[in-house]
Parts: sequence; C-alpha cells; structure tokens
Amino acid sequence: MKKIYFKLPLVALVAMTMVLGSCKKDSTDGEGSTTPQEEKLASEVPGNGNAVLEEYTGVRCTFCPDGHKRAQALADANPGKVVLINIHTGSYATPAAGWPDFTNPYGNALAAMSDLAGYPAGSMNRFTFDGAAGAAPYYKQKATSMAISRGGFNAAGIDRMAQPTNVNMGMKSEYNASTRELKVTVELFYTGDETDPNYLNVVVLENGVVGKQVDAGVIKNDYVHNHMLRDMITGQWGEMVPTTTKGTRFKKTFTYSVSEDYVAENVDIAAFVTQEIAGKKLPIINGMQVPMIK
Repeated sequence: MKKIYFKLPLVALVAMTMVLGSCKKDSTDGEGSTTPQEEKLASEVPGNGNAVLEEYTGVRCTFCPDGHKRAQALADANPGKVVLINIHTGSYATPAAGWPDFTNPYGNALAAMSDLAGYPAGSMNRFTFDGAAGAAPYYKQKATSMAISRGGFNAAGIDRMAQPTNVNMGMKSEYNASTRELKVTVELFYTGDETDPNYLNVVVLENGVVGKQVDAGVIKNDYVHNHMLRDMITGQWGEMVPTTTKGTRFKKTFTYSVSEDYVAENVDIAAFVTQEIAGKKLPIINGMQVPMIK
C-alpha cells in the first residue's frame, strides 16, 4: 500500500492543484515517446511551518494526563499542522514493579537538551520563547530554558505555526504486512536559503498503547497512551541534509523493520528538520506526521 501526503500552506490552494496535476503528467523526450516525470512530494510554494511538540511524560506523573489532553486539543484544533511526540523519560517514567517500561534510548538526551524543571513539560519546535519563568502565555519552566509547562502548549504551538519556513516537506509510506518492512520516503524543498546546517529526523510513534498511568492521583490500569516515541530511524539527532539552498529538492527513502511488539495499524511516522546552531540540533524549522497505514 502506498500513501502520499503533502504539506502545503492553506493560502496556496490554487498552486496546490497545479502541483498535484503536474505530478501525473508525462514528459516527451527527443524521440517523441513519453516518460513519467519524477514524483514530487513537497510543494514549492512558500508557507508557514508546523508545530512540533516533544512532550516529556511518565506513567507515574499525576499531572501528565492533563498535558496529554492539552496537547491533543491543540492538534485537534489545527489538523495536519501539529506533530505530537510523547517521550517517556525521567524518574516518573522509570518502571516500578508491575509498571510498564515505555522509556527509550533517546529520552534522556532530549530531556537534558530541553533543561526540564519538572513534569509534565515539553519543547515546542525546540525553540526558546521570550519571557520570565512561569509567566503567561508560554509558562517557561526556567528563564533560559526551552522547556515549557503544559499551560503553555497552546500558545507556543500557535506561535510556531505562524512562522514562515524555508523548507517544505512531503512524505509517503509503503508497508509490507507480511514482512513488516516499512519504506518511508521524505522529500524536502527549500523555498529559501538555510545558512546553518540542517538535519532530517524520522521517528516511529505508536498510538493506542494500553497500560498503567497515574491520573490526578488515581492509578488507571487501562489508560490509553498515544504518540509514544518508539524509535528514531535517523538516530538521536538526525541525518545531515547535503544542500540547503533555495530551489533545492532533497529526497531520501528509509527502510525500517517494524517491531512485532508494535500494533502496525497504530503506528505513525513523524519527520522534522532541525537547524544546527552552536553544536545543538535546534530549533525545529518544520515537521509532519502521518499514519504508517491509512
């Protein structure tokens, strides 16, 4: 099965129609025969980026379910514009006897980069917002930290969705149920120059994972965990994009074996692009999230 998703600005519906139409046409070579044009996944129309929330959570964090609700409300209000990545890490995610272990090898480094002061927390596009610690609308946990409390998820997401981006994204997935092999193709198109190095990140998420969770002081045995970070196909900090000048189109296909521990129908694939500034892979300048199986 094969799916194609386009990330396009809402103001460019006419241009979108033109791009979609051109992908289906054939070109004529010098001998008069026709050959199909290369499939284009990413739009060439400049627009704003998407919001990418890396939410830090844990099964024994009593206020984390409220963070989950706030993040989901942001995504529901802005369909196709918000990427949610739930990262189980820290002391509240450390499994006790009889509790599930949803941690992964990447969480500690991501949390350290965000400089958390408590849970739940998140970083929106790995961006450090202006303002004092604890002040509305972003509710930063520390004055110099990118970590924000759950009360700031909505305002931070709206802020990032209003920012123009130099890179458009498109993605398609092909999943073989018999072999559990996934092929995911991500394409970038640069509508402007990026002078800092860029890194492409592709991650595996799982929804519908039922397990224990403390929720407002109550232990729930059937809590449904969504957007759970399972793996990072491109590693901890992604793969460097070779060329990031205006007009560049970059496409790469990744092959990945989906664990039998995951319910394939519940798997999402997210991709995002980071800048590298002062040796750190931040901020995130665009991202997108699609189901592995439609």
